[in-house]
Amino acid sequence: RDVRCAALADMVTGLQTAAPWDGPTGITPPQDKGAARWEGSPEENVQMLRAALHLAGASQVGAMELNDHMLQIFDKGAVVFEDIEKGTQDEKKVYHIPQKAKYIITYTIQQNYMQSVYQLREDEAYPGKLAMPMPLGRPAIHRAYGDGRYTEWQAMRFVKNLGYHAYKAGVTTNVALGIFSGLGEQGRATYMMSPRYGLMNRITNYIITDLPLAPTAPIDFGGTKFCETCMRCAEKCPSDALGQQKEPTWDIGPGNRSGYRGWRVDWLKCIEIGAPSRCGVCHTLCPFNHPSEGIIHPVVRAVSATTPVFDSFFASMDRVFAYAEPKSHEDLEAWWTRDLNNWKPDNTHGAGTFKW
Repeated sequence: RDVRCAALADMVTGLQTAAPWDGPTGITPPQDKGAARWEGSPEENVQMLRAALHLAGASQVGAMELNDHMLQIFDKGAVVFEDIEKGTQDEKKVYHIPQKAKYIITYTIQQNYMQSVYQLREDEAYPGKLAMPMPLGRPAIHRAYGDGRYTEWQAMRFVKNLGYHAYKAGVTTNVALGIFSGLGEQGRATYMMSPRYGLMNRITNYIITDLPLAPTAPIDFGGTKFCETCMRCAEKCPSDALGQQKEPTWDIGPGNRSGYRGWRVDWLKCIEIGAPSRCGVCHTLCPFNHPSEGIIHPVVRAVSATTPVFDSFFASMDRVFAYAEPKSHEDLEAWWTRDLNNWKPDNTHGAGTFKW
């Protein structure tokens, strides 16, 4: 094990502590300073958040209204919405949130795909599969979580400085948040996949607020349909935890929640080998991860959305062109001496189109 890689992964772990559940403290809303709080239409507010949160590091932003159906996303007994002015938490750790805070802002944090592929390796212990990851690729995951905390602080501060409440409490099904607010679809690996970033959406985070928001509708870009025939993640999973069924299912399977038709993972198998927290195989292999500046990749995305008969062919070509293959020893060593003036995978928050 290369101590440099272990040190690199630890370097970007815990970049920012999580924001308090009711947002960063020390903020005086404009109405308490003799000014009017921001007043915009629900549609204007969503566009405003997209612009602001992009600068803060969010790759996508959506919105939901908390009707009776959407309230089912919350963990049972974790949150109570009441006619109160300000949110509180009681001695039983139950969150009490004002009824007027009936909107949810959703946003995703993108993971660096090019760095992620440095996780992949082969091992005789997993014939025909990929093994548990190389440490050189782990910073991509840790950095994304650190970025997520940093973005969370900024997003909640922004909302509170507009003169509105910002809460984060009671939801652990972050994939459902992204799907219901139109940021992507569920993929075979159970994570949310988007047409632009594939499975490189490391986190779908959220803020509960009373800032009026126009809900963003769920989308169908052909991603879930693509997963029916692709099988890239399932065939290389070291624990054989990913199902190879033809279509999404109502069957729960080990360690899954009930109540929805979707892809399922055998989480007990996954956990047996120390995953998912230590495994980056399935999300790194998704063909929708590939950079858009390759001329064929936007074409594949567009065709998959309208003509799924080609999905199996596209997945086969992904194998032929050897995307997301394990790096050689020489490639791993070369990372440490790479030409940074021409290194494409780096990105800057809010800088515009992401060029790999």
